[in-house]
Amino acid sequence: MRINIHKVCGFTLPELMLSMTLLAFLMVAAALGIQAAEGSRSYNFEKTDLTTRARGVLDRLSRDVRRAASYAMTDSRTVVVTMTNGDTHAYAWDGASGGNLTYSYTPNGSLVATSAVLTDKVTAFEVTDANPSLIVRIVLTGTKATSEMCISATPRKSLY
Repeated sequence: MRINIHKVCGFTLPELMLSMTLLAFLMVAAALGIQAAEGSRSYNFEKTDLTTRARGVLDRLSRDVRRAASYAMTDSRTVVVTMTNGDTHAYAWDGASGGNLTYSYTPNGSLVATSAVLTDKVTAFEVTDANPSLIVRIVLTGTKATSEMCISATPRKSLY
């Protein structure tokens, strides 16, 4: 009588340990890659948000200055723009790092101003009189990103 013995094929313990170690390294590398991608995404999102806010503030201020009859600086953080119809638009930073930039509108002949916060996270708002132009620099800082912008605007010239 003949006995048939089947050979059982499988992995040895060292082979299993090596493959599990390689798998662990691959998983750590993938996790680090995902973490880096998420960090980059959140940085880019915040940078875009800060840049959009700064551009919006500077576009508004520059449009007001170009349409203005005159402007006056009360200090290096505040500018008051007088429009041709006598209305005044004031832009002021509270001076606190990460503070607010406010906008105030006063109609001609009125003593009551309407104010609103244009943006927060302001770490610098500098106004320089470079006659006849006004140079404005703004810096917005978030937790991961910073956006800095500068404009130069000139009031329109009288045609008469």
